[in-house]
Amino acid sequence: MIPIPFAEVCLRAGVSCPPALARAQVTGMSTDSRTLLAGDVFVAIQGDRFDGRKFVAEALERGALAAFSQAGPNLPAETLRVADPYEVLAHIARAVRSRTQARVIAIAGSAGKTTCKEMLAKLLAPLGPLVASKASFNNNIGVPATLACIESGTRRVVAEIGTNHPGELAPLARLVRPHAVVVTSIGAEHLEGFGDLCGVLDEEMEAVRALPPGGCAYVNFDSEPLRHVRFPSHVEVIRIGFREGADYRGQILDSPRGVGVRLPSGSTVESSLAFDWQRSNLLLAATVAHLEGVSNNELIQAASALTPAPLRGEQRTIGTSTVLVDCYNSNPLSAQASLADLATRSGRKAAVLGEMRELGDASSAAHEELGREARNCGISDVIWVGRFAEDFARGYGRPVKAFATTSEAQTSFSELLRSGGTVLIKASRGIALETLLECSTHA
Repeated sequence: MIPIPFAEVCLRAGVSCPPALARAQVTGMSTDSRTLLAGDVFVAIQGDRFDGRKFVAEALERGALAAFSQAGPNLPAETLRVADPYEVLAHIARAVRSRTQARVIAIAGSAGKTTCKEMLAKLLAPLGPLVASKASFNNNIGVPATLACIESGTRRVVAEIGTNHPGELAPLARLVRPHAVVVTSIGAEHLEGFGDLCGVLDEEMEAVRALPPGGCAYVNFDSEPLRHVRFPSHVEVIRIGFREGADYRGQILDSPRGVGVRLPSGSTVESSLAFDWQRSNLLLAATVAHLEGVSNNELIQAASALTPAPLRGEQRTIGTSTVLVDCYNSNPLSAQASLADLATRSGRKAAVLGEMRELGDASSAAHEELGREARNCGISDVIWVGRFAEDFARGYGRPVKAFATTSEAQTSFSELLRSGGTVLIKASRGIALETLLECSTHA
């Protein structure tokens, strides 16, 4: 992290700086006392399942420069009490961001953000030191944590920003202050908050609105809603996709190695990625990287080493079955893409599917439509986990084995694997379908 005067952090946070720390420098920040390093400030965050105030004393004992926390019982006397710890994270991130000359690229969209972010970070690596969001750290904790990793020599930052309710994305985008934004897709997500697709689109466009005059919006032209958007007049819009009308139009490449694309420049980029839907992200990330300055030869070499993010498009072999692991999250857009990929596979096709959460009043219809998609894809056997099993079965038109929890589905999943073929696992994060794999290392 670019060092920040502790006195400046205190001033931004609205607390008095202890005289003993008047000349101290903040060299990192942490919300987890287990990973804290000497020189970090500890920020005690309260969540639904944890209370960081319980670990303030431990953080100070482990060498934290200081600790910020809301008022609470049994806090050490030296704790700096603040009204909103999340604002402290933002203050530190904002201070670091103001001190860097790095080019910052934000990744937004309904689906594919983490996959695209991982690809873009690896493809941009030839241009110099780079900071990218870890995992799916895209909220009001993860985004400041990403910015706090910027060092004096950082040349580029790839920051994923996410949202699950109206008004969440705009402050994150203002914190990141991107020079460019990549919009991966627009689809039905978190409809309990956004209401409909128009609400989703308006929220995701906050990332584009945050661009400075002349900033660049790299847009996935294969996402239907993005083809009809009126973008702000102050930004440059570059449309990338396989469809006619794209500013940079790629071609699908048949590759024995895995997913491949032919870039608008004519270069062919091949990878060992296994899901067809990853082509769109590969084309988007590779084209953006090329426009940002990566040479064709560097792209080709970097793409050959691409691997999927955990639980997002992995292909595993368990016994005689090929298991397509895409269960980090699920919404109608991403579930349809995974089913479409499964449909292209030869031999027996089966799936373990689960509920798509936070769809509000659209939940019943969305799960029934998912059932129709599964039937049309030629899936012979389905295990369902979670709510909306009846809605899915109505669309599927065939019996399904339905379970309330993932643990209850373990035996049926093991039986499914013994039948061979290709098995897709896909559901929202809260269903935790990956636990099926932890108990099924062999069929």
